Amino acid sequence: MRKRVHIVMAVATVVAALFAFSPGMADCGEGGSPTNHAGSCETADNQVQCGGTATPASNVHAGTEGVETCNDGSGATPVQGRIGASSECECIYADGDAENQSPLNGWARLDQDGVNCDGSGEQSYNSGPGGPCF
Repeated sequence: MRKRVHIVMAVATVVAALFAFSPGMADCGEGGSPTNHAGSCETADNQVQCGGTATPASNVHAGTEGVETCNDGSGATPVQGRIGASSECECIYADGDAENQSPLNGWARLDQDGVNCDGSGEQSYNSGPGGPCF
């Protein structure tokens, strides 16, 4: 798993050098999740706020610490949330917005501990350890 994350990070570095994306930073306020490597976060009521560079489909970010695509409702992508890989958590993640139908309003993370989901009550992939997926 760690080797895969390093490969993803190497690819992200090359992409960042080629496209020079510079992320905007979202502010999710009190009770929200921490702002991640791409500048995105979730508010206390599970609303995704995107950082990164806006494109017609979604916001995108590629940097030395990871890659992410994020839609907070301003992009053409029908599902709101974020998908990415990060060296901060050494993980690959999908994190849905409250606007989506279940189960797309939850989150899942694959890291060195295996697959974790929102079963433990945390609202965001980067706000806690997670819980069982089933």
